[in-house]
Amino acid sequence: MRTVHEGGRDELAAYYAGVGPKERLRAAMLRLFVAARRQLGVKDVDDVAPDDPIDSR
Repeated sequence: MRTVHEGGRDELAAYYAGVGPKERLRAAMLRLFVAARRQLGVKDVDDVAPDDPIDSR
């Protein structure tokens, strides 16, 4: 994401079928949060608030 933000090329765009780096980062963060909640034994591990960015640029 940093490379693209700094004006570079997204080297993984073809691999991820054109899904942008912001969307890939958000999806990875959600998976991390769910995994952490599962490991901590939190009830309803999948009940994580979606990342709803204020700035949708």
